[in-house]
Amino acid sequence: MTDTVISMNNKILCWDEATETDLPAEKTIIFWWRQNVPAQLDLALQKKYQVVLCPRLPLYFDFVQDNAHLSGRRWNSMLFNTISDVYTFPDKFILPDKSGAAQVLGMQANLWTETVASEKRLDFMIFPRMAALGEAAWTVSAKKDENSFNERLKSNLLLYDKAGIYYYNPFDPSMHPEAIDFAPRIPKPAVKSKHHHHDKGASSGGHHKAASSHKKHNTKKTSK
Repeated sequence: MTDTVISMNNKILCWDEATETDLPAEKTIIFWWRQNVPAQLDLALQKKYQVVLCPRLPLYFDFVQDNAHLSGRRWNSMLFNTISDVYTFPDKFILPDKSGAAQVLGMQANLWTETVASEKRLDFMIFPRMAALGEAAWTVSAKKDENSFNERLKSNLLLYDKAGIYYYNPFDPSMHPEAIDFAPRIPKPAVKSKHHHHDKGASSGGHHKAASSHKKHNTKKTSK
C-alpha cells in the first residue's frame, strides 16, 4: 500500500503503531493517539516523522464530557474529557523530545460513532468541545486564557441556539440532557443465592447441557 501511495505522489497517514516500521520520514505523517504510550511519540519524533497530536485523553470526543453522563467511553472506567481538558491541551503536556516540536503539525479530535446514530447526539458530543479545540490549537500558550474563553463561549452558545445545535452546556448541564442513541450498558448488581454455583452453571449453558445428556441417557435405558 505504501508503494502505491508514494507512486501517486501522496503522503501516508498512519496511527502511531506504524512508527515501528521503516516508512520514509519525508512521506509519512504519524497520528499519535495512545496517550498512555508517550514513548511512541518520542520515537516518531526521533525518526523525523511529522506528527499530529490526537491522544484519547483529551481529544477523543466519543469519551463522555461530564461525570453524570452514561453513554460514551471512559479511560479505565474513570477518566473522561471535559471541555477544560481540551482547552488546556497541550499547555500542560511536555513533548518527550523538545527538539522535535517543529515536526508537530497540529492537533486533531477523533469521534468514533459506536454510540452515535443521530445528528442530535453528534452535536452533543462535538459542541462546545470543538470550540475549545479550535482555540487550543491556534493560540499560543502564553496568550491562552480559559476564563476569557468561557465568557466568550457563553455568547457563542446563543449562536448555537440560533443554528439549532443540541449542545452540551457546561455552565448549565440540565439545559440539554444527555442525548443517548443506544441504551448504555450498566452492570447489574450480583444477586446472592444459596445455590450460587448451580445458578452459574445454568446461566452458562453447562447445566442445561448436562441435564439434556442425562435425560437422553435415561430415555435410552428405559427403551431397553
